[in-house]
Amino acid sequence: MKIQKVILIQLICFAGTLLFSQLTPKELLIKKRIKTLTEDTNNNRSTISYYNPLPVDYSDSLMVYNSTSNIPIEEEDDLKYYGYDLFSLFPERLIWDNQPPTGDYIIGTGDEVIIEIWGDTQLRAVHIIDQYGKINIDKIGQIYLSGLALKDVKEKLLDKFQKVYSSLKGQETTAFLDISIGKLKSINVTFLGETIAPGIHAIHPYSTIITALMQTGGIDKIGTLRDIQIIRNGKQIISLDIYDYLLKGNAENDVRILEGDILFIPIRYSTNPVSGLVKRPAIYELLPNETLNDIIHFAGGLKANSHQVMKIHRTENQLTSSNTYLVNLKTEPDFILQNGDKIIVYEIAESDHQVYVYGQVKNPGLFGFDTKNETKLLDILTLAGGINDETYLKTMYQDVGEIIRNNPDTDYPEIIKFNISKLISGDTNENKLLQNWDIILIRQNPNYLSPQKVTIEGEVKVPGIYTLQEKWENLEDILKRAGGFTNKAFQDGIQLYRNQNQVALKDFQIVLMDGDSLIIPKHPGVVQISGEVNRPGLVQYDKKKSLKDYIENAGGYTKYADKKNITIIFANGDVRTKKKLFQSEIGEGTTIIVNFEEKYEPFNLTEFTTNIASIITSMATLYLIIIN
Repeated sequence: MKIQKVILIQLICFAGTLLFSQLTPKELLIKKRIKTLTEDTNNNRSTISYYNPLPVDYSDSLMVYNSTSNIPIEEEDDLKYYGYDLFSLFPERLIWDNQPPTGDYIIGTGDEVIIEIWGDTQLRAVHIIDQYGKINIDKIGQIYLSGLALKDVKEKLLDKFQKVYSSLKGQETTAFLDISIGKLKSINVTFLGETIAPGIHAIHPYSTIITALMQTGGIDKIGTLRDIQIIRNGKQIISLDIYDYLLKGNAENDVRILEGDILFIPIRYSTNPVSGLVKRPAIYELLPNETLNDIIHFAGGLKANSHQVMKIHRTENQLTSSNTYLVNLKTEPDFILQNGDKIIVYEIAESDHQVYVYGQVKNPGLFGFDTKNETKLLDILTLAGGINDETYLKTMYQDVGEIIRNNPDTDYPEIIKFNISKLISGDTNENKLLQNWDIILIRQNPNYLSPQKVTIEGEVKVPGIYTLQEKWENLEDILKRAGGFTNKAFQDGIQLYRNQNQVALKDFQIVLMDGDSLIIPKHPGVVQISGEVNRPGLVQYDKKKSLKDYIENAGGYTKYADKKNITIIFANGDVRTKKKLFQSEIGEGTTIIVNFEEKYEPFNLTEFTTNIASIITSMATLYLIIIN
């Protein structure tokens, strides 16, 4: 029964909320949902911890703070697989254009042979070796060239052409023969295993393993870079380790591929991400029995600020458990890694070695604390600037400076005092030995403050900037120093501004402050009327006119005017409002504002009662449905 009463009370409260918020139940539910989502967003929003090394209040820096080191650990998803870009960064066209054959190149079907004779005899002929390995030359006939090296082709053709052209014969020939290769024949090579495009491909005849892979798209990321095999006549003749090529420049095993060879890519041996403070974070592949030292070498070595102790995360027993190892590279370089091991290299946490200088120095702020040599007070003050400047030195309070030092044994810091004058004079007792995190405080000379100034503009005899000479100098004093008013000055309209706000003046006895500005205007000769009148604007001033007269001059009230709510702003900034039985005297330069009358609908008790009765009835019906 108690639960049912609680439900009924909650329903009635909910009904009251609906009535007074003027929201439908659906709108309230939407509003509540938006609020919940907003709170969830704010709670889940990541925050940035910012440590300000220069707090405005130097006492803040006395508190020991916990400095959290941001360790730049890259997620595995952000790491690239090392080495695979080699095959995709070099266009296939450049391989064909930049692989000229050498003298030992073997001519075959499809090669284009260019024959040139110059001198007394001129000839240029281009022949493509046919499927039978021959070319047909006018006046000479068919010549079989397939299978010959390029250097041997020249000797054979020279012997044939000497029988036709006598200028090519003898010891003093008058014509010369040159043989070159134009378009080259392609060779057919089979690509198997984890290549991007397995199958038989026609590639450049002078291709090596690497250039062949460049022409066919490279290796899939599940394929190895450490054991690329060439199979010739059913036997493996060589294995290429791309890591040797990339890291050492060793291309000894990057041999030339021949017609009919098989290039085979096995599955990669391992997948080992390396992240953190290494020079080349990436995902690497290890051969069996390769060590932690090997993979750090592959990653370019450690950065200067990296820790020797690194984390190795290992998943074991077919994803049923995992272990974490902390391994010191210096003492355990031969730690054997397994497939899937993740290596994270941490940053060495930096120590904060700082001395703080606050107050009357040229360069207040942080200065380094020397951990290897003694750091003394005079050294730091010289860096902060001012003590070698005779003029600036006068702005410092030289009798007492303070070193504020944290004391781990008490709730309050230790205060060490020193005399700046004696310190500069060479008194070694004043040149205190500093400790890390010391705070040096130099106060300002109270007798060497910047002068306080006010500005006077307008109708005075000598306008300009004036320095305050006395503690209680007032408006009347400054006006006298400015030579008094001109004959055009509107004295009742003097405007005083302080911090960009106009001060409503009562008399000339107000004490001035630094930064005050005075404006002495000319006689305006008008009164301004605005708001709910039929013709807002300016009306000529007449001291005999009343408030009513000025409003009539402005066309009278509009139908929306609140005749009992009129604001009167005098030229000197004073503000008054018109009351029912009070008439203010209107001065020259006054602004009259007739305000808008706000009208409210009367409270309808019958409608209110009907609404609440309807909502309570609905809630009661809902309550009966719930309990039944």
